[in-house]
Amino acid sequence: MFFQEQQQITIEATRYAQTSFPFPPVIIRFSSGNVKEKEVAQEVTNHWKMSLQVDISITNIRRSSLKCQNSEYDFLIYVKNAESFFSLFFQRNCPKKIGGENFSFPSTPSFLHNSRLLSRMWIFELI
Repeated sequence: MFFQEQQQITIEATRYAQTSFPFPPVIIRFSSGNVKEKEVAQEVTNHWKMSLQVDISITNIRRSSLKCQNSEYDFLIYVKNAESFFSLFFQRNCPKKIGGENFSFPSTPSFLHNSRLLSRMWIFELI
């Protein structure tokens, strides 16, 4: 019973996020440490600003351990515009560490249902 209630909340939260934010989240995963949301936001925006002269506009960032194991935790980074989304989407430009900790990308954002995003991505990659 408790698991079903937790699953129901998770599905509702997912639907809310999918309809409330213009782009799906970019997810980064840490396997150790205790990096904070504010630290992730600051380091991400500073890295892209200083190294690529790109302003990353973060709408929301939240920490989750729902799909993690042991001491792992994720940050779901929601951005405001296409430039921010595609800058984060192409992982080759990411910093090596955030908050002094290594991180990974457990998945790639799913946006194939939105053809406008696909065409924007294709144009962005050509530039």
